[in-house]
Amino acid sequence: MNADRATGARWWAELRRELAPTPGRLAAVARVSACCALVVIIWMTFEIPLPAYAAYVALMASRAETSSTLMTSIGALVAVTLAVLFTLVIYTFDASEPAVRLPLMALSTFIGMYLTRVIVVGQIAFLTGFVLVLTQSLVGDVPTLEALTRFVLWLWVIVVAPAVIVSVVDLVFGQRPMPLVRDRTAALFDTLTRSLEGGNTTALANARGQAADIAALCQRAKALDADLKARAPLYVSLLAGLDELVRMATLLQGRLSDAALAPILAACRACQGAVLDPARPIDGASAMPGDDALLALAPQQRSIAVALARVLERMKAGAAQWRSGAAAGAPRARVPFFVGDAFTNPEHVRFALKATLAALSVYILYEGLDWQGIRTSLVTCFFVALGSLGETVHKLVLRLSGALIGGVIAGLCIVYLLPHMTDIGQLALLVIAVTAPCAWVAAGSERLSYAGMQMAFAFFIGVLQGYAPADDLTVLRDRVAGIVLGNVAMSLVFATVWPVSAVRQARHALASAAQALAALVERAAQGADDAAAHLGVARSLAQAERLISLGRFELLVLMSRDERIERAVRSLDALQDVSAAALVAANQPAGRRGGREHEVAEWLKGLAQALREGRPAPPAPGESLPGGPGANAAPAATPLVRSALEAHALLLSRTRDAAASAS
Repeated sequence: MNADRATGARWWAELRRELAPTPGRLAAVARVSACCALVVIIWMTFEIPLPAYAAYVALMASRAETSSTLMTSIGALVAVTLAVLFTLVIYTFDASEPAVRLPLMALSTFIGMYLTRVIVVGQIAFLTGFVLVLTQSLVGDVPTLEALTRFVLWLWVIVVAPAVIVSVVDLVFGQRPMPLVRDRTAALFDTLTRSLEGGNTTALANARGQAADIAALCQRAKALDADLKARAPLYVSLLAGLDELVRMATLLQGRLSDAALAPILAACRACQGAVLDPARPIDGASAMPGDDALLALAPQQRSIAVALARVLERMKAGAAQWRSGAAAGAPRARVPFFVGDAFTNPEHVRFALKATLAALSVYILYEGLDWQGIRTSLVTCFFVALGSLGETVHKLVLRLSGALIGGVIAGLCIVYLLPHMTDIGQLALLVIAVTAPCAWVAAGSERLSYAGMQMAFAFFIGVLQGYAPADDLTVLRDRVAGIVLGNVAMSLVFATVWPVSAVRQARHALASAAQALAALVERAAQGADDAAAHLGVARSLAQAERLISLGRFELLVLMSRDERIERAVRSLDALQDVSAAALVAANQPAGRRGGREHEVAEWLKGLAQALREGRPAPPAPGESLPGGPGANAAPAATPLVRSALEAHALLLSRTRDAAASAS
């Protein structure tokens, strides 16, 4: 009973965190609601086909900041253009040959789903395949080839026009990415300083990984900020330092003394001020506490305080470079077209085959039943297809719950509101009122965002049935039934044909995180400061956490228990602590040589191999320390030397804890 209550409390806490306001969220919701209403007004005024889908395209293209919106819109333009061209070519072969149509649909689905997994721009391939298959499924419903061609050309307009409208609105009123980067960075600094002042690290544990997300946003911001393009490496280095601060501070047990905390907080505020206003002078005071303040701290606190101060000094130097306009001329990395295991991993082919099987199954079913109203089942098969059963079940629940909520809202509007509406303006206000909460949910992370998208989609297809107020609940019923059918088909196929468990994927993600952490520990032992490596470890740990949460979700929905997921949770928590302790050891001014980082790195490599193979973790490194049997072997040494020894003791202690947790 207590375990069930704890699980329920954790789910509610995550839901509140997902729906909490974040910088730029309210403005993004206002823009997307206005764009959807504008699209509806244009479509209803000129009686353009498929107004519901056009409004949904506007919702999908809108992002939190301008650069992401433009990238999404350009990708949609390329995808729908390719799809229309391929469709017109394929129509010459199968428009009059139904026997050819099904194999071509199967081939198009397979190629689109396969390329989604193996190429970097997989979303373009996905959208191209989706539009291509959808147009092929309409051949039997259109009376003449000329009418079919006109409809396909209208599809191009239905996708491109809303994307252009959203892009123009974002360019004029949208959130520029760099101010959003600064706001989110400043908010993370606020979380850090509040936690240090209060001595409570709970909020910091939840904030781990945010700096890596901000760094990804910073990379996208370069497309619209020429000044940032040259100085982005400096800002990414600043974010890597902030990630180090957050991770190391999670190891603090209790609050630092006022004397030790004062210079650290002052340096945090100086860096935060430099982020908000690059022209502001940088405070030249040292972030390092005095010797007396350091000696008064407990051993673990002392090593962490020294590491925090040294990272802050480095960040202040980087902020000064940013202010002076100095550019870090890092060479531009070449992005490969295919992912590393594109032609060696059989999971890519299996994924494409499973998605093809599910999509063709629902197509054959609704064609055989002559029930065209549930055509949304085919759309569902494309948008629910994900790598593991846990991901598929997760998206299934989000899609079903979102579709049912949106469908209920649409039904209530059809019965009680639409009969009293007399003009397009009233309809636009209704669209804004319903789209806003849907967009708020969709603006969250991927754990919940898809539910908001489906709420809006179900509402649009129910209310925007034509160019007059909708009065038929049958259309809404059929489309929601199609969503349910598509989800059931995908779940059955992915659960029975080459099932891929999120629990197993979580274990492999932990192995990747351990491997990345081993490389980081080795570089740190050599004195190398690599911002990309720091953020890479953060992303690996975040990916492992995401898959573990999906594994929990998978087991909850399937009403089964698996000890492996609890062991994975313990391993993740332990690796988080090891990564923080490794950063503490790496940021000591003395004592790096002769340390135990190499042994820890080798243990992490062994742990990664054990996780991949499902074996117990290897034994942790021994307990002996350089310079003596314990952290206090040299009591007469300076505080910084003692701090270095204590940092290595902390690293070994966390490594032993991780070995015990992973066993």
